[in-house]
Amino acid sequence: PPSALHRVFERLAHSYFRQGNFPQAQVIYERVLVHRLNQFGPKDVALIGDLTNLAGTLLAQDKYEQAEPFVRRAISITEHNKKDDPLKLAELLNILSNLYMKQDRLDEAEPLIRRCYEIRKSKLLQDHPDQAQTLSDYAKLLRKMHRDAEAEEMYKQSLAIMARIEDAALVAHGEDGDVQEEHKDLA
Repeated sequence: PPSALHRVFERLAHSYFRQGNFPQAQVIYERVLVHRLNQFGPKDVALIGDLTNLAGTLLAQDKYEQAEPFVRRAISITEHNKKDDPLKLAELLNILSNLYMKQDRLDEAEPLIRRCYEIRKSKLLQDHPDQAQTLSDYAKLLRKMHRDAEAEEMYKQSLAIMARIEDAALVAHGEDGDVQEEHKDLA
């Protein structure tokens, strides 16, 4: 478990991040990571969050080349973790895929987003928002690769999921009206 000091520094870094002070957040996240590396060693699962936080701060500054090794390391630790966490792995694969898309490294991004999609498809409910987001991200990549027909199909699937989620929320909150009729063309 994180120490009290670790939690304080992490909260401070989060605060800087939320304020848009990314360079200061980066400095603190780097210090937190070094501390945790010394505390737990380079392969401990406790590092995953710290690596991800630092990578996110670097990504917010468009420092893609600097962020990539931290995301890759978090993926490696997650893949070799004895406690299987496929949804965490999917999240990290999605981050790396999006990083590659921003750099126009599309051929490298596609197997990552495909793997993320397959994991989420097997582990989440069909109408989960993360599933819809993954389909949308995948469609965006396919569109950049000029594979428009495939992209359109994925966009439609994503929109259909989001429409079903919205419909379920309306029904759960007792909204009147035939919400199914409104979204029938998306299914």
